[in-house]
This record gives sequence, C-alpha cells and structure tokens, in this order.
Amino acid sequence: MIRFIWQNWWRRKERFFLILVGVLIISVGLTYLVGLSEMNRGTIVDELQKRWKSSYDIVVRPKGTRSLTEETGLLDPNYLSGISGGITMEQYETIKNIPNVDVAAPIAPIGKLTYIFNVAPYEYNGNGIYRLHEQLVIDDNIQKEVSSHTSYDVYGDWDNFEEILANKPIDYPIGSERIGKYITNYQMFLLAAIDPEQEAKLIGLDKAIVDVGSSRYFDKDDKVFVEDLDGTDLIDMPIIMSNQSHSNHKLIVTFEKLDIPTEPGTAKETFDEIMKKGGQAYLDTLPSTYKKTYSYSHEEIMKRIGNGISRIDMDTGETVRNSSLYLENPSGNIEIEPTRPSPLQYTDVDSPFPEKWPFAFQLKTFMHRDVGLSRERFRQIRYYDFAYEDTWPVTHQRWIGFYDSSKLNISKDPTNELPMETYRPASSKLVLDKDLKPINPPITLKPTSSGGHDALDIITEPPTFLTTLEAAEAIIGDKPISAIRIRVKDVTDLSEDSQAKIEKVADEIER
Repeated sequence: MIRFIWQNWWRRKERFFLILVGVLIISVGLTYLVGLSEMNRGTIVDELQKRWKSSYDIVVRPKGTRSLTEETGLLDPNYLSGISGGITMEQYETIKNIPNVDVAAPIAPIGKLTYIFNVAPYEYNGNGIYRLHEQLVIDDNIQKEVSSHTSYDVYGDWDNFEEILANKPIDYPIGSERIGKYITNYQMFLLAAIDPEQEAKLIGLDKAIVDVGSSRYFDKDDKVFVEDLDGTDLIDMPIIMSNQSHSNHKLIVTFEKLDIPTEPGTAKETFDEIMKKGGQAYLDTLPSTYKKTYSYSHEEIMKRIGNGISRIDMDTGETVRNSSLYLENPSGNIEIEPTRPSPLQYTDVDSPFPEKWPFAFQLKTFMHRDVGLSRERFRQIRYYDFAYEDTWPVTHQRWIGFYDSSKLNISKDPTNELPMETYRPASSKLVLDKDLKPINPPITLKPTSSGGHDALDIITEPPTFLTTLEAAEAIIGDKPISAIRIRVKDVTDLSEDSQAKIEKVADEIER
C-alpha cells in the first residue's frame, strides 16, 4: 500500500512539491500566529500590571455618603471634597490596626479661614474725594464672573468734613478718612487635616516639602494647644501651606482721586451738590486726576499671604522683615467659618448621546444670598453646630512649612487615578454646549476659588492649608474624619490573589 502511494505521488511530483511547500507555509504561519498571540497576551498583561496600581486600594466613608452615580458603577471624582466628618478617632485607630492594612491615611476637610490681605498702602495725593474700586474676576474656562464694589472717602484737612459726615445715614455714599495704612481685601482659603505619618507613607508628602528657609514637615513635637479666650476656644495648631494655585482668579483694585474742587469753606456745598446730582451714581461718572491700579492673580495672593504667615519669602527663602506688608494682622487669630463641606447632588436624566455616554446625570442647583444678591450654586450651605452659638472657634496658625503638590507620588494616569482633591482639583470637562451639541475639543473646567464661593461650586480648589487630626478634633468634635484611604499590604500585582487580599480587608472593616 505504501509503495502504491509513493508511486502515485512520484508520477505527479510537481503537485507533490507544491503540497509540501503549502504545508510548510501553513505550519510556519500557525506557529507564528500562536507565538504572536502569546506575545500579545503577555504584552497586555505587562501593560495592565504597570497601570493597575492606584494611589489607594480601599476608601472608607461614613454611612449615607454614597452618591447616586455609584448605583451605576460610576465614582463621582469630586466626592471626597463633599464629605464632612462622620468617622471617630477610635474607629480610625481600629481600622489602622486591622491585619494587612499597610497604610490608613485619613482626611478631614475642616472649613475656611479668612485672611485680611493687604493690597497696597494708601497713597493720597492731597485733599480730596477718593474712589476705591475693587473687582474680582473669576474665570472657570467656560465663562467669566465679575463682581465689583466701589466706595468713596474724603481725605485731608478740607474744612470740617468729619463733622459734616458724622450724622449722615449709613447708606450715604461718602465716608470720612479711612482707618489704617493699607487697602485691604478679604481672601478665604480651605483648611483640612491629615495624619502626617500615614500621608507620608501614602503619597510621600514629607518628600514634597519646599526647601526654603526653615520650611519642614510635621514632627512628633507639633502639638495642638487649646486655651480659653474669654469663653472661646483658641486653637493653636501647626500648619503646612501649599505653594500651588489651580484657579483663574484675579483681583483688580483701583484707587483714584476725583476731579472735584476742594476749596476751603466749600465742603458742605460740595456734598449737597453731589447728592442733588444723584449721589453715588453721579460720583461714578466723575473722572480722576490721580490713579493707582493693582492687579493680583490667585497665585500671587497666595504667595503674599504665605509670606505674611511664615515671615519667609516663598520663592527665595529670605526673611520677611515687615510681614504687615502682606497681612493686616500677621500674628492675629482667625475664626473658623461655620460652613462645612457639602456634596454635589444629582438626578437621573436621559443621555443625549446614549451610544457614547450610556449614563447621564443632572446636577442640582441651590440659590444662596450673597452680599444682598441671589446666586445659583451647586452645593447646599451646611453649618457646624457652633454656627448657632455665640462664639466660634478661633485658630492661630503656627506655620512650619510649604509643600509642592506637583511632587507628590500620585497617579496621573487617567486609567487608574482616584479622587485626591486634597492636592489637586477633580477633572471635569465641558463636552456639550447649551444646545447639547458636542464641543470639540472639550473644555477643561477650572476651580473658581472666588474668595470662598468655590466651596459651593462644581470643582473645588484643594485645601491651601493642612494641619493635624488633633486640630480637626478640637475644631469639629468627636467625628472629624471624612474618609480613610487604605493601601493593603503585599498587593503588588494584578491577580486574583491580590483581589482576595483587598476583599478580605474590606470585609474586616465592614464588620
């Protein structure tokens, strides 16, 4: 039989050789494809191994803080900034001591500190009526919001104008000579608390300290001191301050002398004439003979306030001899604002492009009264219990260092980054216009940091100041912690074993 087959192939040897070549090609091709498949699978696994590791494995939050978006498996990137307390220090210690918890880093957003920022010294140019115009420009990359305030004061020895103005009503458009040497402006910055040791392990905060002057990281001697100040708690706390600004916020201040006569014996007649012509509306139309304009970005304001608090120049490290150039009262005590963090709230809506975005949510809005105006904001105002008391906690910031959040060990890969609003704003893009038409390219939304209103907007500016949990407990009470970010021990790869370790720790925490 074999001989018969061989003779048959040999009579058709050309066809036989073609079949052999074909079999060889098919064999080599299949071998290559199998090898390529294995290689591709290995490459994909390697790439996932590189990318899967996030800043933390588990986040512990108080009950009732899950967002509507989580029902569809989506995590609100802004959720950490909206939680206000709920976890006790005892619960934190228990979680930290659970087996296989490698890092347990709590975060406690506290509230706002208001600083009186010295814009510039008053520079008068003789007797006259002076106009002070303050303008705050807030640009979130989508629209600009401009708020302004104008006031008028008299300076010099022009007749007895102080007596003339003394009995005027409170809404009279002209005031008497200003008190103080500096033009001032209120600036609010957010304060949060951490566990310095755990934060250093989680993201390397201790390695991000800026090496200027005496700037350093927290140590075990940085205690919080509480004393009674005429019935009010004075909380002396250590702080480190960020040197990064993430918002488009500009303050423009104009100081000018009006072109109006101030001859002796004419003060009363001049004031009466101003009121007859329309009061402030008339003053707003008058030109000036002398003018000074000052403009500061949010970053510049932060630096000046940092220089005033630390008495060290943030850029050079040189000692600041006269810190009152930056702050009205550099050594003064500051009340904690009674407003507490609040979350964004959503409702389900139909997606305008379900093929691209299967889920869609609409943000709820809330109306707030602000300096006599109604403003639409994206978060409710919530208050601490002490807001309803006669006194609020007063703080003294004991500066110990500056830190640079751009040097932290935080994932910047969009495939595995998790919310870290303590150090960077949440990422948010405008992809549709008001008519629900796609925007190409999408516009990245910036925090507004509008003198404190940013705490009620979509994207919040990260806290400028960090202190310790001891300070948070002294200010907020016995449940100061909003979330605990956990890294599980020996979770080093993308595997079922790693997942099992994480789930085991999560089960222990839930118990």
